[in-house]
Amino acid sequence: MFAFLLSLVGCAPSNKAGGSIEDSIRQLTSEDESYLNTKRAVFTRDSPDDVRARFKNALLGKGNMSLADDLEAIGVVFGDLIANDSPMTWVTVEFEGERMFAMTYPKTSVVLFPIAMIDKRARKGEVIDLPTLVSDTIATVERSIQNPEYQR
Repeated sequence: MFAFLLSLVGCAPSNKAGGSIEDSIRQLTSEDESYLNTKRAVFTRDSPDDVRARFKNALLGKGNMSLADDLEAIGVVFGDLIANDSPMTWVTVEFEGERMFAMTYPKTSVVLFPIAMIDKRARKGEVIDLPTLVSDTIATVERSIQNPEYQR
């Protein structure tokens, strides 16, 4: 777990343009907030049984939502759970020509990509236990920020 998380939590590595990820971090725009809210709505507008059925259908290639849409929604909720239990906040990162949602820890260079973390686990067929993943992720981040290399 720790090695995988460190691949997603970084001390401002360089991007292809030669700058650091830290240089390409931006606060969320109102459009970004709206997009995240649309993803959150997947879980607030439907009953848990409907969400499970839709996710199962997406896994089987049925239904009107793609697996990628559902995984992204789960990733947003995962990030929100981290934000509820830590000082991490949502941002966007431009990296290798792609704009991604990420989270940062204040006054550090720690960058976390919750949507990618969920997507990678699901595509590998791993069971995603969100409460455990949230607490393990926060614990790993808390240990990481003690390293002076991550301090700003």
